[in-house]
Amino acid sequence: MRAISIVTWIVVPMDQSERKVENPMKMREFTLILTSVPGEKEADELYGIFDDGTISTIAGIPQIHFHREAGSLETAIRAAIQDVRSAGFDVERVELEPDTILLPN
Repeated sequence: MRAISIVTWIVVPMDQSERKVENPMKMREFTLILTSVPGEKEADELYGIFDDGTISTIAGIPQIHFHREAGSLETAIRAAIQDVRSAGFDVERVELEPDTILLPN
């Protein structure tokens, strides 16, 4: 005796509001304030990890200004913090220009 399998597919269109839409990649701009000043060797190590940030010390405050392409500002900031921490540095805070927050994703 042979078994017969019948497969039926039902296609249900999704409501547009239920679709998860990925944000388009955009350039995100922000500054990470570090807890310590990187020396020359450490700065070289940081530049080996990322190529979209500029390390500087302004008024004694070590910082990295980023122009990072990402789907969201949060994703860009989280990735940059992870990059900085992978080099042994910690981030004290993140600074943003007011326009960065007010602009649409």
